[in-house]
Amino acid sequence: MPPGLNAIARDCGYSHVLCSRPGLVRREATSGALPRLAVVATLSPAVLQHWLGGQGLLRLRLRYTALDLAKRAVGDRAYESLRRRWLAATAERSC
Repeated sequence: MPPGLNAIARDCGYSHVLCSRPGLVRREATSGALPRLAVVATLSPAVLQHWLGGQGLLRLRLRYTALDLAKRAVGDRAYESLRRRWLAATAERSC
């Protein structure tokens, strides 16, 4: 996250900032970037229930960490280019 983002968010009237790091928000979390879970239309209620019960979060965190390390290793621009090519190749194979 960019330095000072929490202060900027507060100045704009926001009480919290959610980051892309997967996880559950704890009651004692009062400041800083809060984790989130990506709930999309295709997510099954059963998977959401598992996540909310704390199951499967390690897999999400490991995936996030691996992708974050890859992005840091090659840089944002190269990572996005590689990701686009990989997603395109994946889409072609699934057709």
